[in-house]
Amino acid sequence: MTTATPQKDSKPKLKARVAVNSANTLIVRDVPNIIVLVGGTVDPGNTSPTARSASYHNPKVPLKDSDSNHYWEENTRFLEDIEALRKEYTNLHVFTAHGWSGDNNPTNRTIAGTYLADRLCGGDGQTPYYGAFLNREVSFHLIGHSHGGNVINAFTERAATSKTWPKKWKIRSITYLSTPFFTRLHQVNTGAFHDDCRIINVFCKYDLTQRVVADFSLMPLTEVIGMGEDPKKPDPTLVTPKMLMESVAAIRFDFDKLKEAVLSARPVDKDDDWFGVDLHLLMNKTKAERVYDEALTALAQLGKVFVQVKTLLRQLNVKRKLHVPVELKGKMTAEHQLLSDGLLKRFLVEIQRVESGIVPTQKALQARRKAGEYPVTGLYDDLQIAVFLKPLVRLVGVDRKTLDGPLWSLIGALLAEQMNEFDNTSNSPAAQLAKTKFASRIVHVDVTREDEYHQKHKEKEYDRFLAMLEAIEKHFAATRDPRDLRNLLFTLLAQVEPLRQMVKKWSTAADWAEDLARLAGKVKSPGLKLTIDLVKSLESYSVIFSERDAGGLQVDVPKREPPYGSLDYLMRVSHSVSRQDLYDNPKNDVKTPLKAQFDTRKRRGG
Repeated sequence: MTTATPQKDSKPKLKARVAVNSANTLIVRDVPNIIVLVGGTVDPGNTSPTARSASYHNPKVPLKDSDSNHYWEENTRFLEDIEALRKEYTNLHVFTAHGWSGDNNPTNRTIAGTYLADRLCGGDGQTPYYGAFLNREVSFHLIGHSHGGNVINAFTERAATSKTWPKKWKIRSITYLSTPFFTRLHQVNTGAFHDDCRIINVFCKYDLTQRVVADFSLMPLTEVIGMGEDPKKPDPTLVTPKMLMESVAAIRFDFDKLKEAVLSARPVDKDDDWFGVDLHLLMNKTKAERVYDEALTALAQLGKVFVQVKTLLRQLNVKRKLHVPVELKGKMTAEHQLLSDGLLKRFLVEIQRVESGIVPTQKALQARRKAGEYPVTGLYDDLQIAVFLKPLVRLVGVDRKTLDGPLWSLIGALLAEQMNEFDNTSNSPAAQLAKTKFASRIVHVDVTREDEYHQKHKEKEYDRFLAMLEAIEKHFAATRDPRDLRNLLFTLLAQVEPLRQMVKKWSTAADWAEDLARLAGKVKSPGLKLTIDLVKSLESYSVIFSERDAGGLQVDVPKREPPYGSLDYLMRVSHSVSRQDLYDNPKNDVKTPLKAQFDTRKRRGG
């Protein structure tokens, strides 16, 4: 289907058709039926000045080019099915002339739903789009994906309470596609529902956005991955969290090689006098050289990580202007800053403390490498205790019980700054409709089997993962404990495959810490003691991650991006399964219950 632009949307027929029998008795009414498409969130982080969630093609963008503002642009089968329905019935119209900011903000969702209702009937000074029908009976069928469903709920509130909304205009169906249903926010109002209204709830089990991420009105992690990047014109200066994560995972240091080098240490007499003894505990040269080379490579990579972190933080600190449509001037957020000036300063101070020690440490390691002799305590002393190792140990330290530490306090503060609202969500509107006569009018359509990930046999691992997340959010909803935010973040990170594999290698850190402790009992080295503290931190991370590891969600397939089961996949691809098709097979039937709500006649031959 080629969706109509707002200017070319199919206009209503002015005369309703009826069918009569030989006695001239009315047997079929032909009420104008209007399908209203509502897009979901397209800019969760408010990062794009032009982002819009529009249900129409922008006439300024050539049809041959992709229109990023057209929310349904890539949902070809879905649009074709909608168009086929329009052609099948005599008086069925498809309204696509609606767009909203598409950002992850409850206020803007409410504004969008209110404006949509006013746009149709002429409320709040708007020109009524369906002015010819104001005194006619009209049936509406609202279809919204993701938070578009919550825009629809705001629409129902406006329709039920506005004096402008025509009394004869009734909502005969709502089709929710992967809508996160809040406990408190965006409650549906059935005041403008037709008595025969039906609610069709389409969901996918693996949709992590609907079940968990949408609880937070903030920037979902999956959307941060591509923050601000234009795939057609990549910005070489841009740093994304995905790039940063890859850089962190690229830091390599093999503790087994270090252990092997330390155990190779032998006493060497450095006194040339036959009568004197000056023993030095030196490591095997070849084995020590490997350790030093690896340490230098790791330091260089760590330096790159710090540069990327600072760049990303400054990107988040930029105040971004949002595109505000004329009709919403003064009604919606016009500017957004993802990281406050004060928090940016705190981040940079902590980073500088560690970063300033990288160059001196590199010089010390290079000097030892050039000298060619490797005392067993030399590596620890070369790590420049005061300017590098001590600040590093302090920064990355984490308490296993509280999950707190300097780094995680900062990250927690960043999450807290972005939390506009928190409200637990579910994948069903049942709770919102429980006390209404429409509670029994809900049709649940599970499209999980349409998700390719379903064929990867990871149901057990996903169930374990989801149960952990939901338990955390349930506790946070009751207590607002900051630890829960850190716990949620660690649980998400524990499923990121590159980090998961890296942390597995830290599982031997406990044994290595014991080996170092025995060595520290024989030689005096402040650097060695701090190294033990660093290794213990790695051990803590290993325990924290392993406790939250669901068993491996990701399934790697060559050239498949995002990988099956990755957070990106579960939050984005699985979240979009419901809008790929207007499913009409026996197991996943959306079309049949929708068509049952139309009270317009089929065309002849249809």
